[in-house]
Amino acid sequence: QMCIRDRERVEPEKGEDLHYSMRIGFEDAITGLQTRIQVTRMVVCSQCQGRGHISSSGQRACPSCGGTGRSQVQRGFMRFSTACPGCQGTGMSQGEECRVCHGQGLIQKTELINVKIPAGVDTGSKVRVPRKGHAGRNGGPAGDLFISIDVSPHPLFRREGPNIYLKLPITVPEATLGAKIDVPTLYGKRMIKIPPGTKSGQKFRLKEMGAPVPGRRARGDQFVEVLIVPPPFEDQKIRELMKELERLSGENPREKMGIH
Repeated sequence: QMCIRDRERVEPEKGEDLHYSMRIGFEDAITGLQTRIQVTRMVVCSQCQGRGHISSSGQRACPSCGGTGRSQVQRGFMRFSTACPGCQGTGMSQGEECRVCHGQGLIQKTELINVKIPAGVDTGSKVRVPRKGHAGRNGGPAGDLFISIDVSPHPLFRREGPNIYLKLPITVPEATLGAKIDVPTLYGKRMIKIPPGTKSGQKFRLKEMGAPVPGRRARGDQFVEVLIVPPPFEDQKIRELMKELERLSGENPREKMGIH
């Protein structure tokens, strides 16, 4: 027969991580925010300080192991010596089971936790809050809290990574003659110059007007795509002017494609 001794004491065990989902606004994802969230986690029982039992003044030798702290386990032809589960290897009776945690050493508690969401997070980002997961056992450290971010869409802007995209309607005269137009950005209005002869779908870049890059002193860009909006066709005067414009413009833009 072979005797294999286990560790004399039950080792500290780290608590499990806790996962939480949070939906935030588009602007909050850009600027970051500090908030409080309510989470339910396992914490150390204050009644028994995590032991799972209430020690009595008249402690005695553990009846399970006779005070040795060891327990013999037979597996086939091999005998293993392990820490006694009744006293966790101490050799002494642990006393009366804690009535608050029912011997578990941990209890469930709902808490308000302060969290900081950094600027530039996006849908799918994870924010780690150290030691705010479930409490550990036998004096082990608590796990971490991981917050999964879901960002609400914006009515004007579309985001791809750190870059922001905006579709901007312009009039036929603005596209033909050129114009200076105020454009909304995440940081207030900025002016762009539309050159004469601008085509629908043409893109303009506003450097560093995009989203921050978390952990870096950098921002993406904003890209403005102009879309030419036709004038109201119900107005008779405008219809007459369009017919005159059609006569003056002459060239068929589809002619090079072989379409007449």
